[in-house]
Amino acid sequence: MIAKLSRREKILGLVATTVTCLALLKYGYLNLLSKDTTLITKIAEIRATLQNQKLTLEQFKNDRKPSSSNDTLQHYLNNNKQFANLLQNISHDAVSGDTRIERVTVNSVESDGSYNKISYIIDVKSSFLPLGKFIENLEKSPLMIDIHSLEIATDENDLQNVEATVGLKNYVIKE
Repeated sequence: MIAKLSRREKILGLVATTVTCLALLKYGYLNLLSKDTTLITKIAEIRATLQNQKLTLEQFKNDRKPSSSNDTLQHYLNNNKQFANLLQNISHDAVSGDTRIERVTVNSVESDGSYNKISYIIDVKSSFLPLGKFIENLEKSPLMIDIHSLEIATDENDLQNVEATVGLKNYVIKE
């Protein structure tokens, strides 16, 4: 069939094929290639943003992570006079008896109108009588304290060593 075409028809067919190929190249392939380049650029931007967010998150975690429990307690004491007063009161009671404070944990701080309600858990080791005196001193404290839970654990063979967990709430007027 190609052999029967004239020279002019062959050239015209070749030109038409070339123009069609060039049009497909320009509008098809190059258009897709530019979209791919745009997508690749967007992916790179998203990866960079994600990496920055990961670094920011790690930095935030490191800033929030205390180097020790003493650092956390010191930070809280510096920022909360009422907690410092409570801890001073508790420590004074513990020193005057045979009570040893193992840990003080701040559970929550709730804002309620003109005061804050701060929930604490205090782990104490003692014997029965000093523990009773310690709890009595907490209740008689000039601070607004509400003891809401008390768990006492002891070994049947060793009644001198008692472990207690005291849950209390401290009501503090906002400054």
